Amino acid sequence: MPKLQLFRAVLSAALVYFTAACAAQPPSPPTATSSNTPATANNTAAASNTPAAASNTAADCATGAAASDTPAACSTEPPTPATNLNTAQSPSGEMNFEQIAAQTYKAGEFTITLGMDDQRGNVYRGCDAKGNCLELDGGTGWRDGGQRGFSWENKGYTYSISWTEGSSEPMYLNVFQDNTRLMRQEMVPIAQGSPAATSEDNANILAYFYSNKDTLNLCAASLNEEYSRTASEVYQIDEQKYLVKVGCFLAAYQPSVEFWLYQKTNTASGVDVKPLNLVEYREEDGKTTRNEVHNIGGLATYDEGQRQLTVFTKFRGIGDCGALSEYRFDGNKFELVNYRAKFNCDGNFVPPEQYPQVGP
Repeated sequence: MPKLQLFRAVLSAALVYFTAACAAQPPSPPTATSSNTPATANNTAAASNTPAAASNTAADCATGAAASDTPAACSTEPPTPATNLNTAQSPSGEMNFEQIAAQTYKAGEFTITLGMDDQRGNVYRGCDAKGNCLELDGGTGWRDGGQRGFSWENKGYTYSISWTEGSSEPMYLNVFQDNTRLMRQEMVPIAQGSPAATSEDNANILAYFYSNKDTLNLCAASLNEEYSRTASEVYQIDEQKYLVKVGCFLAAYQPSVEFWLYQKTNTASGVDVKPLNLVEYREEDGKTTRNEVHNIGGLATYDEGQRQLTVFTKFRGIGDCGALSEYRFDGNKFELVNYRAKFNCDGNFVPPEQYPQVGP
């Protein structure tokens, strides 16, 4: 078998193994504390019934330490459910769930995705900065004193999105325990992917990088343009901004990649381009160092919906040592979420997700 085909076969096998291993371990819920409570049948994506704001206890509310803007908000009771709000738009022109669920939102450090399913009804999915997610089914529409929204129940906790009728004010995510509000965060819509990005847009953007490779110092170590044209990807952030993954070259056992931010402007050049760095850890002479690098070797996978980048790096070809890193993209830069590494190349093979955690 030619070396390139063999390499791709090995990468594919490793990716299948890694994906299966991850799927076998359900993620923990989006909480600041952990719990070993098993998930319910109606909450298959969560590892416990603890809410996203578990660290904000009733005592926190009493002292003003809760995530809400004011301690007084903690005394607010959950809204009273109403009927027929989740199927059609009201005469006053208020939003229905299908309209709300058209976007993904940021609520503080949490990413909230809303969906609709014929079997599961109105679906809520909340993920924290570390990628721990909680998923709930069967949301109920309600109206209460000028407020409208949808709520999901989960073993004594209520997750609710709300807005003010007839107002341009934003929606809010609220988390209640019994009759005590633990959290209130504004929900800000974020892009979910690149449906507006066309193949022509992508081609033009990549052509800009290749035409200006010397000025940009693109893939300074080495650039195989033929390989790069097939390995590079463009992700649209908004109408003017794009995240660009440039495949630099294919080494003996893994690719080399760089990430760039490309933005259309009204300047003479018409664009503003900047490199994006990633945090990585290295060990030398028994000492672990934290570095920021622009060019990184490894299998890099970017999830547009979650805005999450995962990089699996081998420290040597046989794969007995390496790193598994996860980053969150905030629209301007990558923030390290989790870094696992096995620095000892001792011939013992360990699944990457079981490497010791090194950072952040």
